[in-house]
Amino acid sequence: MEEDNVNININDESVENPFARSGLARSPTEQNQQKQQQQREQQDREKELHEQQKREQEQCEQQQRGQSKVEAAKTVADELREFVDKRHNVHKDIKDLVTRIQGSLGSAIKDWRRLMQRAEAAESELAVTKNALAAAVLQQAKTGTAPGRGTNTDEPT
Repeated sequence: MEEDNVNININDESVENPFARSGLARSPTEQNQQKQQQQREQQDREKELHEQQKREQEQCEQQQRGQSKVEAAKTVADELREFVDKRHNVHKDIKDLVTRIQGSLGSAIKDWRRLMQRAEAAESELAVTKNALAAAVLQQAKTGTAPGRGTNTDEPT
């Protein structure tokens, strides 16, 4: 066999490197642009989520302004009850606890309303008594007698 002496010049430009990654490399500006775009999208999502949470909180606060704290807690317990009832994989003890909380808050609301009615009744009775006392003072001022003492028993009639 004859040996073939083949001289391959590695520095020759006509021979291409089969392992070269031509065309696959990205320019740094494209990478930066993509990262910046992703960051902007992430910031937009976070901003939108924050605004949504803020709107929900404002709505909740507006609803609670017209209610007492007990009524607001009852509303939250009702929402929790709706959430738990929709789920089948919630532990039975949690469902029972939600039911007990809901019942407790219902009783608290009834007691609170009864107390508020009693307070309103007491205020109205106080107003009536105040008006009656003011009328009595005016009447006694016109007649010249001291309030609460009635007629003077020392003077002969």
